[in-house]
Amino acid sequence: MVMHLVTAAEGSEEAYEDNEYTIEQAIKIDHAISECWNGHSKFVMAKNIKGKNFRDKIQYCITSVNSFIGLPTKNKYYQKYLLDCDDPKTILFPADVKVERHQLTEIFLKSSREEVQIRISKRVSPGNFRAKMESTDSSTACEARRRPTASGWR
Repeated sequence: MVMHLVTAAEGSEEAYEDNEYTIEQAIKIDHAISECWNGHSKFVMAKNIKGKNFRDKIQYCITSVNSFIGLPTKNKYYQKYLLDCDDPKTILFPADVKVERHQLTEIFLKSSREEVQIRISKRVSPGNFRAKMESTDSSTACEARRRPTASGWR
């Protein structure tokens, strides 16, 4: 699980205190960090919400972790949709809907043992590349990520 707490510079400017970065610089750095993790399947973003304080933000994080590890939490639902079409640029979304575009490629391999399933997936989004091999056999698993840095991809 990756938990990203959005900087106070975005949404809680009155609480932002930093002598090193301006508000604009902090927001730019924060966006770059969140974009690196955007394709992660267990990525959770804790935003700053008007009328909520830092304790509320921490409680959201605790609830998210509890849900992730299987502890009971208050019911909260998110809806994510995977759209498959010939030209995704032709779909018009309302302005208040956040749209993230990913290119996903999956390859299923046939194993010599019938009970073992192997899947290789590649997810590409702007500034992020992730390749993952999953298997029902616990001895076969690997993951690779590449992200842009100042010196190139790592």
